[in-house]
Amino acid sequence: FVTVSVVVYPEPRGGGGYFRADIAPNRRSDALPDVAKDILLVIDHSTSISGAKLDQFKAGAQAALQCLNPKDRFDVVAFTDHPTRCFGTLQPVTPATTDDARSFIGRLVRGGMTDVFGSIAPFVEANNPDPGRPLNVFLMSDGNSTVNMRRDDDVVRGIVGMNPGNVSIYSFSAGRKANLFLLQFLGYLNRGFSLHEPELTDFQAGLVRYLSTHSSLIVADLRYQIPGGLAAEVFPKRLPHLYRGETLSIFGRYPAGAEELTLALLGRDGDGRERELLFHRRFRDCPEAGAELAQHWGAQKIFHL
Repeated sequence: FVTVSVVVYPEPRGGGGYFRADIAPNRRSDALPDVAKDILLVIDHSTSISGAKLDQFKAGAQAALQCLNPKDRFDVVAFTDHPTRCFGTLQPVTPATTDDARSFIGRLVRGGMTDVFGSIAPFVEANNPDPGRPLNVFLMSDGNSTVNMRRDDDVVRGIVGMNPGNVSIYSFSAGRKANLFLLQFLGYLNRGFSLHEPELTDFQAGLVRYLSTHSSLIVADLRYQIPGGLAAEVFPKRLPHLYRGETLSIFGRYPAGAEELTLALLGRDGDGRERELLFHRRFRDCPEAGAELAQHWGAQKIFHL
């Protein structure tokens, strides 16, 4: 159901080198059913968000409702210094519930202070009582708190510490005043991603494009194992879930004398069954990439550290 491809950059001197393994669903993955998941669209509408930015957040969130998978449950959360839920509980995706959510989003106006930690922490801590359903939090914010202010690393550690592992955080921001340090690490350390659009006018299209490509989840709780002493230098350490049409990459370094990459992929499909793939490839048989592969590996390690 998935294809693994590997490229390498051998060290010009001293032996060894760097590799990137790309994990992507193939055509056979069409036979896999979608994994049911839960979605929270979390929108910052405090006064630190400009009127133009809030308009983009609202338009993007309303358009993103059409990207929800019929198997999903969802709710919309608006926050300033505290969160307010549209429904109060997760709802099935129906024309009626999406219309109600669209109306709720349309009524949002700027006002109040901003508490990023206090507004998302309750949902991460409560997580999802159904372990078979991942919970995805899509956060639209500039990441700048004006009340209950904490150091960025304290916010990140606090959220990570209360995440049992089934909550993914995806942050979306735009413009010049976003706290990218906080938003990027909230995604990176919580099995998610951070998307920033430098131009405000690109936000709506970027959000809808991302959510549409992350509607069909086919392998949940994806993880890998690499024996042979290579695992210590492979990043990232935790993978997001695997979506249909998406490619995930891991970057590694291999020492002189290492001849083969062995990669075990494990995950859970839409029927709740554990899937496993064991992959072998000799480094000398892999296509070669440019020197930028070493730089990408270094960036991943720095991010991890």
